[in-house]
Amino acid sequence: MQSRDSGLFKTSDGIKIWYQTLGQGPITLILCDGVACTGYIWKYFIPHFGTQAKIIHSQYRGHGESSIPDDLESMTVERFSQDILELLKEQKPEHPIVLVGHSMGVQVALECYRQNPKLFQGLILINGPYGEALKHVHNSPLFAQALPTLKKVFKKWDRYIQKIWRPLLDSEIVYLYAVLFEVNPWLTHRKDFRLYFEDLGSMKPRVYLAELDGATQHSAEDMLADIDVPVLVIAGDKDRFTPYPVCRKLFESIPNAELLTIPTGSHIGPLEMPEFIHLRIEKFLAAHFSKPEEKPKKKKSKARTR
Repeated sequence: MQSRDSGLFKTSDGIKIWYQTLGQGPITLILCDGVACTGYIWKYFIPHFGTQAKIIHSQYRGHGESSIPDDLESMTVERFSQDILELLKEQKPEHPIVLVGHSMGVQVALECYRQNPKLFQGLILINGPYGEALKHVHNSPLFAQALPTLKKVFKKWDRYIQKIWRPLLDSEIVYLYAVLFEVNPWLTHRKDFRLYFEDLGSMKPRVYLAELDGATQHSAEDMLADIDVPVLVIAGDKDRFTPYPVCRKLFESIPNAELLTIPTGSHIGPLEMPEFIHLRIEKFLAAHFSKPEEKPKKKKSKARTR
């Protein structure tokens, strides 16, 4: 990875979006994060693929270095996708352009493709649903059903919740619960996964809930059968946030899609088995986007003279 550049981009509705471009290569990879994430999941992905491709990674509105919109109703998958498309219009990356989404970022990648299908030549969809994110968590609709009530509670008691929000997420109890019940403890490094709680803790609670609501209201299920670019779906068979059957349905709904199943993998597959995933992605990119090698021309034999 030889070059890195970062900056702030102003969207059409006045929100400042932080972004970075890095790496170089014949392919451009656009990274799409999950809920409340600012890039922790790409810790191993970026150094690996930065030597093979140009990478563009931005932080959604309300996340990290990007500004928080006054209207939290704009914290939607559709608007996140529009922000990315506006950024790409300014950056003018070279083709082929491949969207890489993780968790809710799968929905964002699908929505980006829906809004401008001619711009993208491939999709890599990792540990994420095709829509209605919270309805799939733990194979139960309870999380989605509780969201409207939580939004009312957080709005009413916002000042008090903000005081306990970060300390709660910094606590060892929350981290231990996640490690014991949500991810594979044998494959997860503490320093890698702890970054997620730092991201979540730095986010305002009401912004977080608005984003969850936006992800739950969105669905790309209706357009899956119309996708006509190469697609690689990556799923963990022990993922409880996006259960394996959901990813399997995503794979089966897209014509000619490819599937990689991560054995014992949870929702954070790119951190648990990075080498395994990288090799499969390399194979996918090489199969669909590598230019065929030109056969060396035969030299003409010179006629011998006596």
